[in-house]
Amino acid sequence: MSHKSYRPLTTLSFRAQHWAGWTLRQGLGVEEVDQDWQQQGGQRRNEQGRTARPFVFHLTNVVAHAAVTALVYRLACQLEAARRLPSRPVSAAAGSCSTASSLVAKLEPFLAALLFALHPVHTEAVAGIVGHAELLCAALSIPALLCYMAAADGRVADMGSHWRHVAAAMLLGWAAALTKEIGITIGLKLKLQRMALAAAAVLLYIQARSWLAGDQLVRIYRKIENPIPFSRSSLTRALTTGYLHARYAGLLVAPLQLSADWSYACIDYVSSLYDPRNLATAALYAALLALLLAARPWDVVLEWAAGRRGGALSQAQHERRWRLAVAAGLLVGPFFPASNVLFYVGTFIGERLLYFPSVGYCILLAQPLAAAVQPLAQCCAMGSSGTPAGANRNGTNGSAKPPRWRNARTVAAALVLAALLSFFTVKTVLRNRDWIDEERLFIAAQKVCWRSGKVQLNSGIIERRYERWEQAEAHFRLAQAADPYGYCEPQYHIALTLLSRNLTRAVEYLERGVACKYTAADSIKALNQIYLQLLDRNPDHSATLLERWASVLARPQLQRFTEAATYFENGASKVETSLQAMVLLNRAQAILKEAQAVDVGRTPEFPVRVPASRRQLDHLLRCMLARRPVILAMLEAHGNLQAPGVKQAAYSYLREHGEECRQPMPVQEGADPEDRVARSTTFHTGLMHALQEADVNDPWLQQEWGLMLVASGRTQEALAHLEVAGHIFAAQLQPPRAALGKGLKRGAVLDAEGERAISEAQAAQAAVAAYRHAKAAVEALSAARGRLDPVARLRVLCHLQHQQCSVAQQQARLGREAQRAAAAGELQRCLAEGLALGCPADGGDAERSTAAAGGQPDAAVRRGAQDEL
Repeated sequence: MSHKSYRPLTTLSFRAQHWAGWTLRQGLGVEEVDQDWQQQGGQRRNEQGRTARPFVFHLTNVVAHAAVTALVYRLACQLEAARRLPSRPVSAAAGSCSTASSLVAKLEPFLAALLFALHPVHTEAVAGIVGHAELLCAALSIPALLCYMAAADGRVADMGSHWRHVAAAMLLGWAAALTKEIGITIGLKLKLQRMALAAAAVLLYIQARSWLAGDQLVRIYRKIENPIPFSRSSLTRALTTGYLHARYAGLLVAPLQLSADWSYACIDYVSSLYDPRNLATAALYAALLALLLAARPWDVVLEWAAGRRGGALSQAQHERRWRLAVAAGLLVGPFFPASNVLFYVGTFIGERLLYFPSVGYCILLAQPLAAAVQPLAQCCAMGSSGTPAGANRNGTNGSAKPPRWRNARTVAAALVLAALLSFFTVKTVLRNRDWIDEERLFIAAQKVCWRSGKVQLNSGIIERRYERWEQAEAHFRLAQAADPYGYCEPQYHIALTLLSRNLTRAVEYLERGVACKYTAADSIKALNQIYLQLLDRNPDHSATLLERWASVLARPQLQRFTEAATYFENGASKVETSLQAMVLLNRAQAILKEAQAVDVGRTPEFPVRVPASRRQLDHLLRCMLARRPVILAMLEAHGNLQAPGVKQAAYSYLREHGEECRQPMPVQEGADPEDRVARSTTFHTGLMHALQEADVNDPWLQQEWGLMLVASGRTQEALAHLEVAGHIFAAQLQPPRAALGKGLKRGAVLDAEGERAISEAQAAQAAVAAYRHAKAAVEALSAARGRLDPVARLRVLCHLQHQQCSVAQQQARLGREAQRAAAAGELQRCLAEGLALGCPADGGDAERSTAAAGGQPDAAVRRGAQDEL
């Protein structure tokens, strides 16, 4: 996951839901509708190409919430039994609400489950698919706690069953932790053996989590996501953290204002002790402190340290300790990982984070509410059992005393409970309507957190869908104002909004968006399309446009230096004079030389350095410097690529730097496929293609083009160009009429320096070298699995070997006696190489021979091979 959490069971659950949804649709015969979900101007599909359909995910969340509600009822039953029977172990029957026939005994757990089911703060966890982790964690943590309580309270028959319950609790706790990290929950009544086992389970989980995570660092979140760590004042961090806790408590106690996002600057820093918001913090901590002091937990510690069991407690004191245990274990404990106390998390306020902690709150709230309306419940219970309303349990007449349910306090409590449940119900229904679609969700968020950067960003995206450009731009600028230095996404969206109204400003914002790692890829794609259109419309300004586009690609945030160098050199080749080209190339050299590390998408407090690759840059700079004379010669010749000066500069470049500069730049594993294509289409490729097309009979350029294709992995195409180069060189050894008969002009080929016509000896050496390159290409092609079978390999190799031998044979007939002797020796070596390859000894072409198959060529085949040679 993006936040480096390890939640494999949650991921597995999502995969299972996706599979179930697809299988269900196929089974029902519902045709897949080809409809993409538009989000932020793009299309969103899953990895299999099918449109994501959230119905099954939402249904699963609703079912999971119902299951967790039932588990909350079961847990509340156990806790209620433990609270009322402190002096003796609770039997299995007593600890189960299912066997209780009294409505009064069921009232408190029922209210706890009802409050949990209806609480509006759960809307995000249930209606939002991302909240599935919260539901899974609660669904596994509560059974773990129930198993542990059963073992700790002595409600099992023997020691074997006791340790099975403990083991089940540990396994369920592990599973809960693999859905979300807060799932590591340990019961409160710990004996030494259980304590050791629980500690071992926690340590084992931490070790396994560390091993699976490897050396990944926890992500440093931005100020927009959690502003607390970005304050330089320790007082501000402490006060803001305290107020954060108060706001979380407020969402539980009075969920009046709910928002899908609470990012900065929805809630500003608390920087002063005199800030009135500190009163809410003080009230929360005072309530927790009062709960702690009333329970007198130090008495338990002293008794445990003295090795003696405490005496009998009063019911009131036991209930106070019970409330402390529930608050610590089911409210504060599950919330603590998200509290920003031990470490800072990536969410400032998230309503879904209260899903599990609200279990403890609902149980604590249900206890006084149930006690207040208990007389009314008793009356209802007696009425339903046939006992007269005016009689007590002994059957005596109680008319002398008014019924307790008519007490004003009881009636008021019942009205308060009814009002609370009604409020929860109405608020939850209304809140679910907000989650129907994005538009309603962020309209509701605007009412609560209009200063939130992410709320403004998403509101702007919605406005842009309706082409309300001014409103969208206003939202994006408010989003940028929330954190101008660290929140960089709004710049990209401002650019998209300005495209149809102010192209110049839009390009400026897109170029800024390149520095933001969250929008860099989208910004580059948009800029690429814009510059391509501008080049088509303004060919006279192509040099300026290419230079500007290259400058964008050369930014260290992108590190696309190969493409930048290509566009710089393309721009230099489009200018009118050599001086302009020199100036442009000098600027390009300076930009690439200065490409170092840069801060990417962070604030000054949390910079992240991205080092530039010096090896790649040095390689590019050397090749750019080597190609500079070629570009200048092309400009001096006014585009005539067959001019002598261009030929000389190109030959010199190929002779001295061809091997180094024709190689495509290495691409890191896992790089973007577009980056692989861009790196293979370097300026060297375009230059050689242009020169080779201008003079297709130039063997040096044919050979270079073939070698370049080999380096790019296009070996089969390269083979034809290398063989053509060899034929053109070999034609220089033939009489003029013979060469002309093959469509080749003898004497039109220059030497390697491009200064004079090539000599016969030089042509022979060059032809042999070209054929050797072709044979190397064949070997490379045959090495690739499935590209060339052994018979075809031998046929092609023998054909090239015979061409090479024919060059040596022609050279032996020409020149002086010493040259003929050397050529004869070369011919003998060539024939020996052919025999070693398995080619026919008489010089026949393997394409027509059966030697490769183990047979002997007949006379007709031998004569045909001799004629071709």
